[in-house]
Amino acid sequence: MNEVKKPYVKLVNISYNILETIRWAADVSRIRIGEDPVKYCERFTREELEDFFLKMLREQFGTPLEYIQTVWYLDNVSRAAQQQITRHRTGTAFSIESMRVVPKENFASQMLYHVPDRIAGDSKKFEEFYQSMLNIEEEYNRLISEGVEVEDARGILPLNIFSTITMSMNLRSLMHMVFSRTCAKAQGEVHDIAVMMMEELRPYLGDKIVN
Repeated sequence: MNEVKKPYVKLVNISYNILETIRWAADVSRIRIGEDPVKYCERFTREELEDFFLKMLREQFGTPLEYIQTVWYLDNVSRAAQQQITRHRTGTAFSIESMRVVPKENFASQMLYHVPDRIAGDSKKFEEFYQSMLNIEEEYNRLISEGVEVEDARGILPLNIFSTITMSMNLRSLMHMVFSRTCAKAQGEVHDIAVMMMEELRPYLGDKIVN
């Protein structure tokens, strides 16, 4: 039996000079910063920029965060989790792997689906869950072998099946998603994804902000 797979989260691209951009974008609306925003930000230390960002988060002054764009690639993520992620529509773009054209003939035998923690931690429940997935895979492949199109056979696939998702999200929307999905009530898989995203941001935003 294959090992239960964890989500894969990769920050593909992010705006340049993040903390500096946020600082001058916040200041430019209330003071004269001069003609060169980059030169203006040279007066601040990294710690001062991080502290200013934290202050903005506490005060919920989010507009300057909208100037920062991030691009993400997520794999080993269930369709159920993707439904929750795509509810965060503001300042975002999504591309999700299409099961209408991509066949999933080995999803169960290769365990390409999410196993909830409460099931993974119970051997009896896990075995029942695993066998159920194998049964679905068998029926899915039977339909395709009998000439049913992939886009029609996908109708019996489970909600917990993995597929990839690529998304672009500005930092304001991203921070809102992360904060709302790392609370105690968040579903386990999405909680783990949000934590991994924050870890990917750590080199850019600093330990104070991520922690």
